[in-house]
Amino acid sequence: MVLFSPRLVKIALSNVNVKDEGGYFCQLYTDDTHHQVATLTVQVPPAEPTVEVKEQAVEGGEVELTCIVPRSKPPASVRWYRERREIVDFVTQDARSEVLNETIQCKLQDPAQSILLKDC
Repeated sequence: MVLFSPRLVKIALSNVNVKDEGGYFCQLYTDDTHHQVATLTVQVPPAEPTVEVKEQAVEGGEVELTCIVPRSKPPASVRWYRERREIVDFVTQDARSEVLNETIQCKLQDPAQSILLKDC
């Protein structure tokens, strides 16, 4: 929607999405041309994460857990927990600027009840 008055030009965007991001220019036409730029950034809240297990875990072996966070802008920060305790050093945030489907993988190995984390 565009609204005009002698001293005001106003636009209103509805159903905003990432494609609407970018520079918007307001330009005054007189003998000298003047303009101002407004930069629109659209945030996208992350969708509910899902976890995939690639194969059945076997004692003494490895299992790969994948946490998938669909849609997120700015990028989601993903953390792994085990028994309500955070697995430290595995906080991940993707710095890409586009809306993303973030996939974080972690391989866990549990020989004789001691947890060894690797490839995260």
